[in-house]
Amino acid sequence: MDYTEFINYIKDSFKEIMGGNSRIDLKTIIKNNDCELDALVIMEGEGVISPTIYLNDYYEEYKRGKCISDIISMIYKAYKNYKINSSISIDYFKDFSRVKNSIVFKVVNRDSNKKLLKDVPYYEYLDLAVVFYFIINTDEIKNATALIHNRYLEMWNVRKEALFAIAKRNTPRLLRYEIKDINDVINGFDNERNEADSEFANETDGIEKAEAGNNNKKGKMFVLTNNLKINGAACILYDDVIRNFAAFMGNDLYIIPSSIHEVILISAGGADKDELNHMVRNVNKDEVERYEILSDHIYMYDLKKDRILIP
Repeated sequence: MDYTEFINYIKDSFKEIMGGNSRIDLKTIIKNNDCELDALVIMEGEGVISPTIYLNDYYEEYKRGKCISDIISMIYKAYKNYKINSSISIDYFKDFSRVKNSIVFKVVNRDSNKKLLKDVPYYEYLDLAVVFYFIINTDEIKNATALIHNRYLEMWNVRKEALFAIAKRNTPRLLRYEIKDINDVINGFDNERNEADSEFANETDGIEKAEAGNNNKKGKMFVLTNNLKINGAACILYDDVIRNFAAFMGNDLYIIPSSIHEVILISAGGADKDELNHMVRNVNKDEVERYEILSDHIYMYDLKKDRILIP
């Protein structure tokens, strides 16, 4: 089977598996950096929320010789594992007063998302775009996300400026920032903390580690992300986070965009700009999924000017 035949076979198979009370659709989803992926969407009963099951990688499994019946079983298992049992209706999303406290922002590359940005509200920031999404948390749903499109603003009769003001308040509250020594992240030490001390550690860990055993802060690297480790590069826009850390380091900072989920901070006095840019390009090329790339170059926080810029 070619790719079109494959995805249609999957769709028809799930129509038989799920029965007449379910709606089975194929949708093309535009992800970060205008990556287009084909997804199987299964809606049971009156539900309006369903896990998105991307089929592109399953086709690669098929081309490598995986039996189609085994692939269908894998997809069905994935659906059951991530299936959401929720009574949320479409009316929930129509009511701005109910959803506004769950609206947050993330950052993406502006030039690499031209198709996506035609359909979503956004703000320009350097060569990035600040876009908005929901975080859905109920008894049945934990940390599900959904991008906010232009049609939502029309439905709510809300302007982009109001959306940004709300997200600016919500994002640091719902997605608390973390700064950690990169060696601790690599070695997994940060996962050993218990829940009781995690809130305090979230906002102080990077500074504590630097104070504890580092006589040469210039060469140290620190990872900045949020407590969910999802879309954590947006933490560079939190009030005072970058400023306070640069003040502690006593120098300007280079901000290395390792992905949309995190950035790496290093004193500008302890690294070469050109070498860092070369590293970012190589890592993006060889190690980062295309839909997780933020930028092919570093950023810099200028302590005297109190702003982030492209060096």
